[in-house]
Amino acid sequence: MRPTIFESPDSAAKLGTAKNLHALGRIADAEKLYREVLAQNSSDAEAMGLLAIAMLQRGNSKEAKKLLRRSLSASPPAWVYLRNLHPLLALLEKEGKDGEAARLADGGVPDWPALRLPDPSERAMLLGLARTLARLKRPDAAARLLESAIATLPADAELLYELARAHKLKGDLQATWTALAAADAAIQPNTKFGLLTELYACANALGKKTEAVALRNRIAAETPAFVFPRQAGHKAAILILSGFPNFKYETKTEFDLHFSGNYPTQLVRVLADEFHFSSVFSATPAGREAAANIPAPDLIINNFANAELLLAEGDAMAEAAFADSFGVPVINHPKKVLPTTRDRTAELVADIPGLVAPRTSRFSRAGKSVEDLADEIESQYGYPLITRTLSSQQGKGMVKVDDRDALIRFLSEDKKEDFFVTAFVDSRGGAKLYRKIRAAIVGGEIIVTRVDYSPHWNVHGRKSDEHRIAFYRNNRDLLAREDQICTDPRRELGQPAMQALQAIGDRIPLDIFGVDFDVAPDGQLVFYEANATMNLLSTAPADIDHPRHMNEHLVSTLRNYLNSLL
Repeated sequence: MRPTIFESPDSAAKLGTAKNLHALGRIADAEKLYREVLAQNSSDAEAMGLLAIAMLQRGNSKEAKKLLRRSLSASPPAWVYLRNLHPLLALLEKEGKDGEAARLADGGVPDWPALRLPDPSERAMLLGLARTLARLKRPDAAARLLESAIATLPADAELLYELARAHKLKGDLQATWTALAAADAAIQPNTKFGLLTELYACANALGKKTEAVALRNRIAAETPAFVFPRQAGHKAAILILSGFPNFKYETKTEFDLHFSGNYPTQLVRVLADEFHFSSVFSATPAGREAAANIPAPDLIINNFANAELLLAEGDAMAEAAFADSFGVPVINHPKKVLPTTRDRTAELVADIPGLVAPRTSRFSRAGKSVEDLADEIESQYGYPLITRTLSSQQGKGMVKVDDRDALIRFLSEDKKEDFFVTAFVDSRGGAKLYRKIRAAIVGGEIIVTRVDYSPHWNVHGRKSDEHRIAFYRNNRDLLAREDQICTDPRRELGQPAMQALQAIGDRIPLDIFGVDFDVAPDGQLVFYEANATMNLLSTAPADIDHPRHMNEHLVSTLRNYLNSLL
């Protein structure tokens, strides 16, 4: 026989008993007492909210919603209002009624009371409610709520981290930085990987160079090496020199930090069953020390291969000595990377017959006014021209400038100390779409792997952007044309263009790299760029993929090249 529930005429005591029963899982008994409390005081919003939770647990969401709505209209204390608002918004979200939930949130989200210290369940509720508000695209409300809660819990790292995310959604980078830094301080001496990477990204975006370098070094010291588990089928050990942590893409794991983006990462993904891969941050003391504890490599791939970054942030001679210290072959040795800056590469290929290499020059703002810098650029270039950052890839950081007014605007708004200017060459020859062709060069062998098109001059791939993906899905004839070009580039692009491409492969001193180009109607190859930091294998969705047979051919060529060096 179950024990008799103590019933007190005091509704507060009865409510406390009901809460205890609820916590013990005796939902039916708790529900009975909640109803008794409401019979005594029909406007008790706390009892209404707790009864609604009990009903939700029993699967009665319809009645729970009514109770929660009623509780909010009963003018409850702020802490009760918030505790009841959260499950109601969650219910509406679950039912796909985001618009209704957002309107309810717009009705007002009160601050957490300054004199009430949240208990663990209330703290969890505040975090959950803030995340719900963020999902409903109400980051301002989420930020205000979290700030009021943090006033009572100033060293709560999780609340501070969530506040940073709300500020990031608002687009307030400075407030994001402040909240992230406070969260980082709150968890010391511990560290949180995701928090550090977000702090680094924020510091970079705000131009906090000193803080960014310090954070990068902290992250590198935390995860100086990454070693895959050894498998029985591994034929050799390959070490990738990653330079510094890679933050080009959203970084969620230590793997992302070491393997993020270009072709070495793609090699790791497709050949992990054949080779034992590891990585070290070769430009950091922690990475070089960690190298003593990783499997001795049979081959090295240098992925600190962005020449601008190597010159600006690394020690090229130290990188070269470190690579040589293992006594094994090195793909894209640092000494080979040095002469492949964007401007130097354009010079290397400029006199190749049948090739147009748009002139590229590096400019510095140091000691110059905007007008003086504009005059300097105009003395060397006509319009239109392209400006771009020193180290960005994938078409990022590029601006087409059509006249002096646009150049003055760019120079006034973009404060990067140094940048490149490239002559703009329109290779369309009357065609509606711009085109960019990519070839992989592996140990001298040329493989044309993809052809991308766009109505915009800055032609991107088809990896993730929904508009570009939709463009290809609506223009599938371009996929057939791409396959023709990749399958027989000599016939489709012409012998002179392929000879020029072979000459590029001979001139540029890298072992494995990519070349982006087009072929004009007159048969001349228009050179865009060449470097060792490209994605060489496909990154496109399956239904609009680059020619798969060429991707497979490239994987086979890469495998054979690695084997030839072992």
